[in-house]
Amino acid sequence: MYYTTLVRIGELQWDDANVAHLEERGITPADVEALCHQRLGPLVRAGRAGGGAQERFVVVGPVEGGECLTVVLKPLGGQRYRAVTGWVSMPDERRRWRRACS
Repeated sequence: MYYTTLVRIGELQWDDANVAHLEERGITPADVEALCHQRLGPLVRAGRAGGGAQERFVVVGPVEGGECLTVVLKPLGGQRYRAVTGWVSMPDERRRWRRACS
């Protein structure tokens, strides 16, 4: 189950593996950085996912050019996160972001 929350994202961890994984989906590290650090703020849903029920944050919002992205972040402690996966936001994700920002 996910709930909406405010999260301060200070630093994102990058390595060859998560960069390649996101780029396969047409998302660059610059896109994720812009999404997570935008002034208006992304919509962040928190919850548990995966076989080990690890905490994850699902971040939704627009990036330069108007595309809306959804990115899953794994908390690493403090304000540090690792981008796990991402995709172009589905229509319902875009609607939730617009409602949250109205």
